[in-house]
Amino acid sequence: LVATILSSSSTSDDDDHDGIILTLYLHRHTEKNVINPTMISLLVQALHVIDTHPILSHTNNKSLIITGIDHDDLKICKFFGNGLDLEWMMKASNNQSNTNGGAAAAAAVSAATKTENPTSRMIEMFNSQVLAKILTLPFRTVAAIN
Repeated sequence: LVATILSSSSTSDDDDHDGIILTLYLHRHTEKNVINPTMISLLVQALHVIDTHPILSHTNNKSLIITGIDHDDLKICKFFGNGLDLEWMMKASNNQSNTNGGAAAAAAVSAATKTENPTSRMIEMFNSQVLAKILTLPFRTVAAIN
């Protein structure tokens, strides 16, 4: 699993104020935390576990920190994320161009096809599945941007 929860801890020694702090580390090895369908899928899975895990669902006193971690020495990395995966976007665009069958076929395609652009679909997936989930989690969430 690329996006994982590596730590949880209690917020204090006082039982009345105990809570769980979850840390979701973004660590894509050689991918440098770029947004692509794989990263989106892994974030969706991790957020689902955080939101529905039986141990975590029985407390309202929890918080989530999302941060990046360096792939070389497992320290906090230089960056939180590097934006969209340009390599993936170029490959997806080239694949779509090759399957459209040339200019004549592309001209015949309706305006609805523009929304079927792989990059547009990926961005929509990120917004609707990742950002929307983070915004609606029933607890505090912090992005520790490096």
